[in-house]
Amino acid sequence: MQKAGRHLYLAQWRPTEEVSCRLLNNPSSKSHIRELHARIARLEAALAEARSQRHPNPESQKDASAAEAEARSQNLIYRLTQRGWQLNSDAEGQYKFFGPTSSVHLTESISVSILEPWGETALNEDDFTISDIDLETQAHLLDLYWRFQHTVLQVFQKDTFLEGLEKGNSKYVSKALLYAVYACGARISPRADLKQLALPRNFDDPGEELPYLLAEATRHTEEELKRPQITTIQALLLLSVLYSAIGRDTKGWLLTGDACRLAIDLGIHKNTTGKTPHGSLSRDDVQARQLAFWACVVFDRQWALYLGRPHCLNVGDIAAQEATWMEVNHSWEAKMAYAWVSLLVIVGNICDVLNADVRAYEKLEAFDRALQSWQSHLDASLRYHNGCPASVSSLHLMFCAAMILLHQPTAKFGSRSSSESEAGSAYSRRQCITYSAAMASCLQNFQQQHGDVTTLSGVALHSIALASTTLVALIAEKKSADVSAQMRSLKTCVRALGELESTYVVARRARKIIQLIIRVCHLETDYVESRPRPTRVSASPSSFLENRAPEQEAVEGPLPLDVDIPDGTGLSEYSPFAFDEHLPMSAQFDVFHTFDAEGVAGQDPFQRMC
Repeated sequence: MQKAGRHLYLAQWRPTEEVSCRLLNNPSSKSHIRELHARIARLEAALAEARSQRHPNPESQKDASAAEAEARSQNLIYRLTQRGWQLNSDAEGQYKFFGPTSSVHLTESISVSILEPWGETALNEDDFTISDIDLETQAHLLDLYWRFQHTVLQVFQKDTFLEGLEKGNSKYVSKALLYAVYACGARISPRADLKQLALPRNFDDPGEELPYLLAEATRHTEEELKRPQITTIQALLLLSVLYSAIGRDTKGWLLTGDACRLAIDLGIHKNTTGKTPHGSLSRDDVQARQLAFWACVVFDRQWALYLGRPHCLNVGDIAAQEATWMEVNHSWEAKMAYAWVSLLVIVGNICDVLNADVRAYEKLEAFDRALQSWQSHLDASLRYHNGCPASVSSLHLMFCAAMILLHQPTAKFGSRSSSESEAGSAYSRRQCITYSAAMASCLQNFQQQHGDVTTLSGVALHSIALASTTLVALIAEKKSADVSAQMRSLKTCVRALGELESTYVVARRARKIIQLIIRVCHLETDYVESRPRPTRVSASPSSFLENRAPEQEAVEGPLPLDVDIPDGTGLSEYSPFAFDEHLPMSAQFDVFHTFDAEGVAGQDPFQRMC
């Protein structure tokens, strides 16, 4: 009976107590019982310690407060004496950059709780509404911008822009940026009514009134500058191109300078890793900031090259930036953006040497290797070939121009030097000849693919003008055995300038000056075959294409190309060397100011010119 009661008692135990039950029936398990008691004791001690931490005694709390105050004091002392650069955020969550010497860097950043809703602010209905342009026209202008302009001077990511436009995200789209994009598209539109919205009606006398889209983009950008953001930088950069296109170089140069200073103000020139609260910058934010900074570098170097002036932005390790960039963006657009910035950094370094009061020519050899390395490491999708995208053509026109720019000073055109020095400059001369011909070939292919070069980005103006002046120098020296090929290349370049002026007004002045130099050097009488009376040069370049000759086979292959361009370039009987009797006197004086009377009179105009 006693035994049965014991079994009944054990049957009422919970399953978790079965182990203890078995241990009780086994005398050899006493050690395990002691171990269990020890574990219980340790757990009770841990519980008591946890409870005591919830209600610390006054003495320990006082010690902790003192240590914390000392740490804060030490941190303040450190910030006062060993300060570094800071990214502080304003009331709207926009980051501002302050360097180590600034006293403003001591201001505290806004808490993360304020940063979290940044960009989610409710927008008014008309924030992105462009009521003065119908939707079909907006789509047309965007299409032109994406195809011919976007990846040449890339200031934002297409996907991010379109998503921001669709969702009304003011971080990535603004009215100022929209109008600037539409103006860029209207400038190269085949529709005359749209082109007049971005270019002056009278090229010879544009007046002070701005074209409508350019005026609207300027007005909205000035308004946005009161509360600047990344889109403000992007709009300023595009505006600089638009002002340059109508001949207002100083205005365009200053706008790029404003964009570069604003880039520093917003801190996009720095790696923000560890400087911003975790999660405050999304992946799109990081990409937008990096791309906007690279755009500033590209525009800054382009203007420095175009005007021969110092650039204002310093760059760090571009290769290291590429590694970080490609980790988050593997698109073709991303590769193109890096190709442009890495090329323009080299070009900027070349300009620094050539624009210096004392030229360090010994550095030029290293730049030659850098350019060759840039081309050899270029992604396969960005290599030049017949039928390639317009932006790839523009990229390689810039590469050719960089090679000519680098070697032109040491080629010693027009100098009466000894045979020893001529031998030393032979390599530079060959490079100038090769890349001038390659540029002419690229222009010919572009003309055959797109009908003309009117959609070519305005950055090609400097490249074409540089090739033209180099070819003039080669021909005027009368030292080359293949002058006819160089003349055909020169024709192609001057024709391209004549076409480009319909969308980039300033190209007209460059074309007229080059024609004047050709006339002064008597190239049109010495080398140009007699032709029927040419079409007037001041006529619309599109008229030159009406009765074009059968298309010649385009030259295909990677640049550089040492090619012999056919005499009939498939454009028309228009002679690019025909002197324009209506050439403005100001343009003549700009060139003749560099000649003396004897040079113009005619002993050796090329020697006097140089």
